[in-house]
Amino acid sequence: MKAVHFIDSCSVIFGNTVSSLSTCHSSQDIARSGRFWALLFFILAIVEFSANFLMSFCFGRVSESVIERIRIASYSTLLAQDVEWHHSDGITPATLLSYITTDTNAIAGLTGTIVGTGMSIIISMVAGVILSHIVAWRIAVVLIGCIPILLGAGIMKFRSLATFHRKHAEAYANATGLAVEAVDTIRTIAAYSLEEDAVTTYHEALQAPYSEILRSVLRSNVWFATAYSASSLVYALAYWWGSKNVADGYYSQTRFFIVLPAMLFSAQRCGQLLSMAPDFSKSRISAARILDLLDLRTPYKPPSRQSRQSTGDDLEKDTSDLQDASFPCGAEVRIQDVHFSYPVRPDDSIPRGLDLHIIPGQFCALVGPSGAGKSTIIAMIEKFYAPTSGVVSIDGRDISKLSGTEFRDSISLVQQDNILFEGSIRFNLSLGARPGQIVTDEQLEEACRLADIHETIQSLPEGYDTCIGPNGGHLSEGQKQRLSIARALLRKPRLLLLDESTSALDAQSERSIQDTLDKLRAGITVIAIAHRLYTVERADQIFVIEEGQCTARGTHQQLMRTSETYRTNALRQMLDA
Repeated sequence: MKAVHFIDSCSVIFGNTVSSLSTCHSSQDIARSGRFWALLFFILAIVEFSANFLMSFCFGRVSESVIERIRIASYSTLLAQDVEWHHSDGITPATLLSYITTDTNAIAGLTGTIVGTGMSIIISMVAGVILSHIVAWRIAVVLIGCIPILLGAGIMKFRSLATFHRKHAEAYANATGLAVEAVDTIRTIAAYSLEEDAVTTYHEALQAPYSEILRSVLRSNVWFATAYSASSLVYALAYWWGSKNVADGYYSQTRFFIVLPAMLFSAQRCGQLLSMAPDFSKSRISAARILDLLDLRTPYKPPSRQSRQSTGDDLEKDTSDLQDASFPCGAEVRIQDVHFSYPVRPDDSIPRGLDLHIIPGQFCALVGPSGAGKSTIIAMIEKFYAPTSGVVSIDGRDISKLSGTEFRDSISLVQQDNILFEGSIRFNLSLGARPGQIVTDEQLEEACRLADIHETIQSLPEGYDTCIGPNGGHLSEGQKQRLSIARALLRKPRLLLLDESTSALDAQSERSIQDTLDKLRAGITVIAIAHRLYTVERADQIFVIEEGQCTARGTHQQLMRTSETYRTNALRQMLDA
């Protein structure tokens, strides 16, 4: 409505102002009319300012609220996907980050003040056309024929820009991924003096789509120029046809100068709308990407802590049964004829036909050469990946048929790469607690004593409230590893998974951790990927994994007699010691 009143009022005031300045009137009448119409323009300016301020505030507030919801929904969707999806071909941290940064910012063009401005322009154009037909229809009928030209040029420009921005975004996503990778691995790049190579690779990533983007720019600029020149064409036609109608006596000078700004303001505002095509184009592409992302949500609603429900005809109990008293001595893990291949290597199956049975309360070790599939076994037990065929079960339940991920509440994982978050030691430790658990200082200290890091924490200036920096950068690798182990023990898990979790520890610290695991053995099942002989020889059961299959199993003494691979590796470590 603000736009309608502004177009009507401005056109009427302008037409009467021009007419009143005619030399046919006295100087006193011209001065008096000038002051009157100037006052009306001043009042109109105040109304326009107030209306624009109110519109911008309302649309801006709605925009921020919508964008916040989109960011939360996008972030939740990204975290809801399984690890297998995150490791799929074409999925990189840079492209995922662009969903909640670049794309959501671009969508603001469809929800904020730009929408308000677009609505104002459309209403102004309609109001101008209606007013022109009422005042001087003969002139308006001819001039309105220019509007399809304006709109046609704008549509073609919009389509060209949409193609350009889509290709541009894809090109920059690849280049951004390279930049993020270089920043994350800056120590390696500096150590090998790869700075120039990194810059060259980044430059090549930007240059690859250069020619195609250049053609898109050329096509879009043709329509861009056409859209903007159309306004001048409307001016030329308006003055020629308007002056002819005034000369023929159809309309007065006042009516002509009312129709002229009404039509030309409509044309100019239409051009202004088309100038927003880049914003709308970016918003459309980003909205499509966001909608595709939101469509990836899991088809089921994760069950709540109060009411968990399982899926599958063969399930008789809820996933909470994995934590009940019927399995007091740790979890039972069974892997039956499992085959698996990573999404990026679909033809390379590791494991292949794997069979393992780990009884509750056992300390089991997985040994074998790198690339044999040991870490993949841990990942499948955590349900990070689903086997291509076969069954992975915990306490007799096929975890691929369990709804949600609540079964992980009784599992702790310590990875080889110790992932810590920026914040205090207390904050990082508390992340290992079970959902809903309130962690006390006594529980924190108990876990840290078991991991042999309590004394180290106490020696820090702020103790457990000491900030450790991004990814625990203020701690040594050994301290980070012990902190990760303490975080895992805080959960008091029934199943503890250790993926080479003691590789950064010295021999004394490793023995301390091993002694802790021996004490906890009565109520916990431990599956450890290990290479050091000291850790392996104390295991209840050792599985030798080669090329995705279990080639031997038994205790340390048994494998020294029956497995050539194991015996060779053990003798090599003895000689090195």
